[in-house]
Order: sequence, then C-alpha cells, then structure tokens
Amino acid sequence: MTTGDSRRGRRAAPSSLKEDTIVADTASGQARRRFLRLAAAGLAALPLCGGCLVHRARAQERVAEDNELAQRLGYKHDASEVDPNESPGYQEGHICANCRLYHGAEGDEWGPCDIFGGMLVNTNGWCMSWIEREA
Repeated sequence: MTTGDSRRGRRAAPSSLKEDTIVADTASGQARRRFLRLAAAGLAALPLCGGCLVHRARAQERVAEDNELAQRLGYKHDASEVDPNESPGYQEGHICANCRLYHGAEGDEWGPCDIFGGMLVNTNGWCMSWIEREA
C-alpha cells in the first residue's frame, strides 16, 4: 500500500479552507485567553474592592462612647469632659484634630481615626492613643 492509497476515499480540503480554519481557531483562542486573563484579574481585584467598600461604609459610622474599644481608650467626644485623674495622659489642648491618627479635613466636625478602623471621631474628642501630629 502506498501513501496515495491510504488517502483514497478522503477528499483533501482546499488549502484556503484550512488556512481560514487555522486563522479562525487562532483568533478565537486568543480571544478566549484574553477573556480568561481579564476574568482572573477581575476576580483577583474583588477582595480589594470589597475591602474599600467596607472601609468606606465603616468610615461613615461614628464611634460611640459606649463602644468597647472607646471605653478601654477613654474616648470622649468632647475632650473637656475628660477627667485628668482617670486619664493621666490627658493634657489640655490635646484633641483628635491635632492627633496624628486623625484624618479629617480641616473644618469638619467628625473625621476618620486609624485607631477605630476609620470610623468617625469628633474633632474635639480625645482618647489615650493621642499622638502629637508632626508639624
């Protein structure tokens, strides 16, 4: 049996059809790979976006003085209510607005604090975690 005999009965596809099929397969393969890369990137970014949304939502919450962490840190919405006998670290003039951990805009009554996970504290508040802001 010769090579020509083994092909008997099968029709050879025109070369242009083969080339078109190869080009189409290559293009669809590239599109599929691109889609999978983008989908993977999107899935990888979801936790980051979710964290941003949660942080943003928490940042809109105000810290309550009866919050467990607030009580442990002696947080008060108004620093003038802090008892120096109970909080020996307190000094007059130390308020959230001039603390390094406070990130509120100037003139805002409430702003996010790193100690409370970005939750809002009063600009005139105070807690034991107060750290002097660098000039």
